[in-house]
Amino acid sequence: MWDHVYAEALKALEVILIALISLGCAYATLYINRLAAVAKAEAAAIKDSAQQELASQAIDMYKDLVTTVVGRIEETVAKQIRIAVKEGVKNRQDLVALSRAAYDEIMATVEPALVETIKTQIKDIETYTFGLIENAVVQVKARSGSGTE
Repeated sequence: MWDHVYAEALKALEVILIALISLGCAYATLYINRLAAVAKAEAAAIKDSAQQELASQAIDMYKDLVTTVVGRIEETVAKQIRIAVKEGVKNRQDLVALSRAAYDEIMATVEPALVETIKTQIKDIETYTFGLIENAVVQVKARSGSGTE
């Protein structure tokens, strides 16, 4: 009898955890979208139109790069790790490590000049990048229909 109660409690806990993760992802997406809107608004405030266009293009290029890197990682590695975590074979830290790997790959890919251009609008590029990574993960999972797996 206690085994049944324990199993049901674990299922309920899993549902609650998934709901909390989904809520956190929704808030992260909202935060990142607001951050991007603020960055674009600040870029619009730049008086020199060439500099404004450059900053806006740099932010867009950077977001595209993040989406591309996350999409590739999601397709090649993350799904398998997520399944292994769910089965208890791997732990959640392996998924967190993928965010760091994506960040490292992104920073190795972009030119320092692009990073400096983005830094004129976004002071903490690391936090911004991790936010974009999380947002891109949510978008890639939504497109692939993998939900919270």
